[in-house]
Amino acid sequence: MSLSSQTLDKNDKIVIQMSPWGGYFVWIAKHVEQLRNKHRIIGHLSDGPNGPSTNAAHFISLPLMLSLEETVFLLYCEIAELRSTLPVRDLNPPLPKTLYEFDLTLNQHYKESTEVFKLQKRQKTLCYYSEILKGQKKQKERQAARSGKLTPTAKESAGSKRSEKKQRRLKRRKMAASSVKLTDYLDNDYSSTEGPDDSIPQGPLPTFDELISTSSRHEEEGKIVKFIPIHRPRPTPKEWIREGEHPPLPVPFESRGSIEEVARWLLDVSSKSRSESDEATIIRCRVFEDLWSKGFYVTCSAAKMGGDFLVYQGDPLFYHASHIVIANPPQAPIHLSRLAASLRIANSVRKALVIATSKSNKESQDGPTIVTYTSLYWMGSRIPPQKCILPFMK
Repeated sequence: MSLSSQTLDKNDKIVIQMSPWGGYFVWIAKHVEQLRNKHRIIGHLSDGPNGPSTNAAHFISLPLMLSLEETVFLLYCEIAELRSTLPVRDLNPPLPKTLYEFDLTLNQHYKESTEVFKLQKRQKTLCYYSEILKGQKKQKERQAARSGKLTPTAKESAGSKRSEKKQRRLKRRKMAASSVKLTDYLDNDYSSTEGPDDSIPQGPLPTFDELISTSSRHEEEGKIVKFIPIHRPRPTPKEWIREGEHPPLPVPFESRGSIEEVARWLLDVSSKSRSESDEATIIRCRVFEDLWSKGFYVTCSAAKMGGDFLVYQGDPLFYHASHIVIANPPQAPIHLSRLAASLRIANSVRKALVIATSKSNKESQDGPTIVTYTSLYWMGSRIPPQKCILPFMK
C-alpha cells in the first residue's frame, strides 16, 4: 500500500495516503523527517505485528499515522497533498511489462535478503568455532565406529577414557578408607583439565571459511528458502503501483478559505464513522492550529493522558509535556466527573490542565476566530501556579 518513490520525486509536497477505512498515513521516511523537523508535526509511528511492548522502540516503523487534526492542518497550509486508495478489484489488470518488472524486482529482493541471511549466519557461527571443531571430530569418530573401522587415535582415546574412569573409582575408594585432603583429590582428579584439550585436533586448524564450507556443503537451498520471505506486497528497493491505484484528492478551491471548511470537506470525504459531532471536531482543529501557530509542539495521535492534545515546549524527544489540553465547544457542558478525573490525572503526572474553546462557525463569520484558554489546577498542587499558565495566556 506504500507509494512509489519515483512518483513522489516529481512533486516535493508531502503525500498523505488516506486508507479505505478513513486513516491517514505517511509512507516515505524523508517526508516523516520533514514533518517533524521542519513543520513540528509528530504523528504516531506504527507498532510491531504483535502490538506495543516494553521494547516498543525497536519495533516502531513506517507508516506514520496522522490524526484528523494534523491532516486538516497540513492540507489547509498546503504543506501536503492527499491521495486515496482504491480497492484492487476496481483497478485494471496490470500490463505484462509491469508484471515483468515486478518479478525482476522481487527476485532482486530475494537475492539481497539471501546474502543478508548468510552474513548473519556467518557472524553467529563465528562465536562457536571451537565447538564446531569438537563436533566434527566426534562426528568422524561416530561414523568410524558405525563402519567398524576405528582409527588408532580413536582407539587410544577410547581406551584412555576407560582407564581414567577406573582410576577415578579407585581414588574414590581410597578416599573413603583414608584421610586424604580434599584439595589433593581435586588436583589429582581434575589434572586433565589443566593440560591441553584433546578434543580439539592438533596440527594446522582449518580456516573459518573452510569450516563453514565443509559443515554446510550438504545444506539444501530449501532450508534457506523458509527463512527468506518469497512474496512481498511491495518489493524493495523499487515499488510497484498499478495505474490509478492512488488517485489524488485535491481540496476544492471553495473550501480553502478557512480551516473549518477544510475540516468539513475532509469529514465528508472520509468514510470513517465518527460518534461525535462535526462541531467538536472543528473546534479541535481550530485549537490545534492556534497552539501550533504559537510555536508549540502538539501531539494528538498517541497517548494523551485523558485530554485531546499534549503541549510540549520543544521536541518531545527532549522535553516532557507541560499541559494537557481539552478542546470543548463553548455551549457544550463539561461533566464534573470528567473534570475531576482529568484534574487528578494532570496532578498525578505534574502537568496543568487547560480547557480550550472557540466560537461556533456561525458566531465567528463576522470576525477572526479567537480561541480562549482556561487553566485549572488543584489547590495545594506541587506545580507552581505560574507554570500552569501557557506563555501566551499571561
